[in-house]
Amino acid sequence: MKKRLKAVFDFYLYSNIHIALGAVAMVLVSQLIFNYHLRAELFVFVFCGTFFLYNLQRLPAAFTVKSIESEFSRHKWNIDHKKFLAITSVIAGIAAGWSFFELYRRSQVVALFPAFLSFAYAFPFIKIKGRWRRLREIEVLKIFIVAIVWGIICTILPAAANDTTFHFWLAAPVILWFVACSLMIFSITIPFDIRDLHYDGEKLRTIPVLLGVRGSIYLALAALFASVLLVGVVTIYYNHGGIYVFLGYFTWSIFPGMLIMKSTPQRREFYFSFLIDGVMLLLLAMIWLVK
Repeated sequence: MKKRLKAVFDFYLYSNIHIALGAVAMVLVSQLIFNYHLRAELFVFVFCGTFFLYNLQRLPAAFTVKSIESEFSRHKWNIDHKKFLAITSVIAGIAAGWSFFELYRRSQVVALFPAFLSFAYAFPFIKIKGRWRRLREIEVLKIFIVAIVWGIICTILPAAANDTTFHFWLAAPVILWFVACSLMIFSITIPFDIRDLHYDGEKLRTIPVLLGVRGSIYLALAALFASVLLVGVVTIYYNHGGIYVFLGYFTWSIFPGMLIMKSTPQRREFYFSFLIDGVMLLLLAMIWLVK
């Protein structure tokens, strides 16, 4: 029984269902804050698109690398289950494609930009010094691409999917929420770069390589604090959600702040992929409770 439960949990975590649910959770947070009315197709697109794109980055290595050290548990799981993962990813890709064409035209236009960035992030797209490179291989750019893509998907896309006019989903509260969300994603992504410090090393100049672990943690906490301040402006000054939503976000921020402070390259995969990624599900629960 214990082995079966572990197998189910590993599938949930390593197949990227967990992170895909996190993306849906952030869209639902936007819905709760702004009282959006969103169609089911949008949630199918966000879930399946996230599931597909995250696996798309990992499947090539799973089929080309024959073995890997046991401490890289995610990569080892991908190699051991590559065929099953490929099949589920294809199904998710088809579902994402279907739901994309069911979205409003304005939502499709918004979705194209993060989709393009995601493909360019995973596959060689830009030629630099005679070599084709992925966006994630360009100096320090990796984490900013992740933050921007998540920010658009979780804030601008639901705003566009809700409103029929052009001006509202580019209004100040939506833009501030986009910046706040991007800063939050930036802050909880830094621990993953800390995790990969022993792997990236000098090959990829990430923020922990440049600032060190301690400096990176301080930067992540500063980004998280700035996110809290911006959410205060959106919820209190612009009155989207009100004081209780702000207090909910502020209270929630303590948990990711603690996880960021305790991040080290020696932490296990569970700490990063389950706990830190799981803070988005926790945020949804917190906002839902206060609403």
